[in-house]
Amino acid sequence: MTETMRHLFLTVICMAVPLQAAETSAWKSLFDGKTLEGWEQHGGKATYAVEDSVIVGTSAPNTPNTFLCTDREYGDFVLEYEYFPHPTLNCGVQFRSQFREKNDRVWGYQCEIDPSDRKWSAGIYHEAGRGWLYPVESAEAQAAFKPGVWNAVRIVCHGTNIQTTLNGVRVSELVDDGERKGIIGLQVHGVGDNKTPMSIKWRNLRIMELAAADASALLEGSTNTLGQKAPRGADVLLAPGMDLAAWQLRPEKVPWMSKYEAGNLQWSVDNESGVAVPLAKAGSMDSKKAYGAQRIHVEFRTPPMTDAEPRPEASGNSGIYLQGRYELQICNSYGLDPADNLCGGLYRLRAPDVNAASKPNEWQTYDIVFTPARYDGDRKIANAIFSAKLNGQWIHRNVEISGATGSGDKATAAPGPAA
Repeated sequence: MTETMRHLFLTVICMAVPLQAAETSAWKSLFDGKTLEGWEQHGGKATYAVEDSVIVGTSAPNTPNTFLCTDREYGDFVLEYEYFPHPTLNCGVQFRSQFREKNDRVWGYQCEIDPSDRKWSAGIYHEAGRGWLYPVESAEAQAAFKPGVWNAVRIVCHGTNIQTTLNGVRVSELVDDGERKGIIGLQVHGVGDNKTPMSIKWRNLRIMELAAADASALLEGSTNTLGQKAPRGADVLLAPGMDLAAWQLRPEKVPWMSKYEAGNLQWSVDNESGVAVPLAKAGSMDSKKAYGAQRIHVEFRTPPMTDAEPRPEASGNSGIYLQGRYELQICNSYGLDPADNLCGGLYRLRAPDVNAASKPNEWQTYDIVFTPARYDGDRKIANAIFSAKLNGQWIHRNVEISGATGSGDKATAAPGPAA
């Protein structure tokens, strides 16, 4: 019996932006509770004031959408804030946004505040641009909004990845190659000729800027991701209804493959369930597409040990290779002490912080973020950075990888496949 895999998707974290060394991140308050210092108004003529240590935005008739914006731009970050909604006033919070000097119109990503029966709060809208990028479809996400009380929002932006969380519920997972930096803005929506003032309140606005290598924030708050829907825009490599067209075998990596129809992918996939099963002595399969910095979700299960093969490494021994170079081990390790050659181990380099492996024959999840090593020509100037969760538990966090693991390819500046 062999290991099986399903539901593998991969998102590119950052490709075009030069990677920087990780820096110590710290929270910074965007509102001092007393003044609007550091903010400037754009767009319409709604009003903003500080009352009882909160920002109050109030509508005005016959004026377009109004925005109270930061006076500087932010790129990769975690943004947290709370808002108290008006019962009917649609509003939002801009991020990575810009404004057109010609007409002072703010445009860009917006985290929605939607008190209507549509219930799309914390969905992602592209203001004055592409429209809805992530409407809210799941019942759980729609139910996260709470009228008449303070609501807590968390936005994570890292490269092309954008996440929103509302009151502890993950609402949006978007991969989008749009604006990578911009202002943050508090929107009061236009109300036409309605002369009745309507107000929304914000408080506890804070931001933590992320270095390019600090992608672990994308895994914060995730617990059981089994069966997780792929982020919109992700590369889905294995899922129900898919074949192995995105994969290839590289027999030069496994010399003994010559006796097993070299060049022929020796895996079986069930198109209905999306489960891939390696045949005996099947070898590795690599994605045809190469990746740089990346985020991966994969589901797998392992067989139990047998009397004939009582060693854990002989029970579903497999792994996930990042760029074909760095292996995160897979095998039946339930109930064993953490080790670098068991499930969750960065093979022969680092044991997981905890053994979070489930029982054999149970589906398990890896959620991984990876930033490749940096090079100046052929000279490496920074190690790869790696974070991972196994079944929702942290097993590695911002760990440096000095070199390839096991039989992995030699580390270079070039992107590499998922394997």
